[in-house]
Amino acid sequence: MTETLHRRMWLSLLLGGALAIGPVAALAEDEIPPPPDEDTAKPAADKVPAGPGDDKKDSDKRPAEPVASEEAAEPSQAAAAESAAQQNLESDETIYVVEAVPHLIGNHFELSPQFLMSFNDRFTNHYGFLIAAMYHLRQNVGVELAGGYLFGFPSEVTNEIKEKGRLGPEMVDLYDLTWVATANVQWSPIYGKVNVLDFVLGQYSLYFSVGTGLTGLSLKRAYDAPNEYYKLPYPFSFTSTIGGGLRMYFTDWLGARIEFRDYVQANMVDKKITNLDVSYFDVQNYYMLHIGATFLF
Repeated sequence: MTETLHRRMWLSLLLGGALAIGPVAALAEDEIPPPPDEDTAKPAADKVPAGPGDDKKDSDKRPAEPVASEEAAEPSQAAAAESAAQQNLESDETIYVVEAVPHLIGNHFELSPQFLMSFNDRFTNHYGFLIAAMYHLRQNVGVELAGGYLFGFPSEVTNEIKEKGRLGPEMVDLYDLTWVATANVQWSPIYGKVNVLDFVLGQYSLYFSVGTGLTGLSLKRAYDAPNEYYKLPYPFSFTSTIGGGLRMYFTDWLGARIEFRDYVQANMVDKKITNLDVSYFDVQNYYMLHIGATFLF
């Protein structure tokens, strides 16, 4: 009996202890905090105290930009290389197509002393000198005033006719030109510079010229009084001129010029002048070669 009571008492104590320990263990489990998360475990950047050498600018605190992968960088590099090649090509084309002119002559005056000689006269030869003053309106357009003196001489054919007494030329073919004055317009469709082994020899221009003016006339008494001249009522003739030439500039103020020019005019010898039975009329061409220097101002 006594043993039975002891057993029941011990069982009651054990059961009471178990009931008392259970709530305490449950309460302990509730008070234990959960394990910290990896993201929340790291301290915030703004809460970390700055050290003595951490005084940085705000720009240094910005997060770094993501680095593009090599596969994404390759297309952009190829596009940049293609754009650079295109720019180089365009710059090369500009250099080869447009070249600087060494001497700009637009809005400049030009003074050109020239020597003249005819090369197509059958019965008379002409020599002389002329001065041309020109204003270049543009690089390839200009206006010119020219004037000079000419000297006429009988050709070998005329002298041979006189010596042998053969039938001579018509009187209108024996006119001598004594002076010339013209106003001309020049146009240079082709101009540029001359290079030899990258050495600039000068600037050139091929030009055409048209104009009008006057020429002085004299007429010798070829048959009855060779040393005398006929008295002309109008010792001049209207002329029109057309020609072309080459101009070279060696410096910015000095050059040379060669030109072929045709002076076209209608000449007449009235029978009242010569006391002959007939009058003579002819449209004549005087081809002249001009050679001279040129000065720019």
